[in-house]
Amino acid sequence: MAAIDTFLDRVRTTRMLVVGDVMVDAYLWGRVDRISPEAPVPVVQVTERSARLGGAANVAINAHVLGARPVVANRACAPMHWCVRHCAGPP
Repeated sequence: MAAIDTFLDRVRTTRMLVVGDVMVDAYLWGRVDRISPEAPVPVVQVTERSARLGGAANVAINAHVLGARPVVANRACAPMHWCVRHCAGPP
């Protein structure tokens, strides 16, 4: 237990560079009533949609929850306003 406490104490004083792809994980929630006749895949009646930050952004969120101060380095490929609008914070 002492090793975990020591690790967490060190994380709280750490500034961390997270390098990687920042992405949005999109989820569809619903129920399946049947299997498609064209292929063996379920046909989903979507009742809810959600999005969360994934990839390097998820790593940064987890590090922040542990007390670290993450800085994310990423090459921008998608409109950032979409990410801000759809992913207001950690899950």
